Amino acid sequence: MVWAANPNLNYLQVKEILLQTADDLADPGWDVETGQGLLDVEEAVERAKQTKGKTLTVSESPILSFTGKGRVTPSVRPASEGTETAIARRNNLAFYVNYLSLARYLLSSNTTKDSAS
Repeated sequence: MVWAANPNLNYLQVKEILLQTADDLADPGWDVETGQGLLDVEEAVERAKQTKGKTLTVSESPILSFTGKGRVTPSVRPASEGTETAIARRNNLAFYVNYLSLARYLLSSNTTKDSAS
């Protein structure tokens, strides 16, 4: 919505507008429980309309090496038993719905052939 209000903004301007217009919910600034706060979309859109878009310039210096600093290693955990059960039920239901659709089709095509003879 912010970009729609002013498509001339670059992504850093949009990010800054969202951060500046968020309603802080707990400790001032970013915190673990509420992040930066609650988005105030109306205020962000109004701020975007009043902000002059800037061209983002990117440095032409190539990245010579990457140390891996700041890399995030995702933790993989199995789904809970409840989630696995729900997935299995959904998959079984989809199988039976497809089976019933096929059965109806076959029965209707046989009925059509029988009545034509």
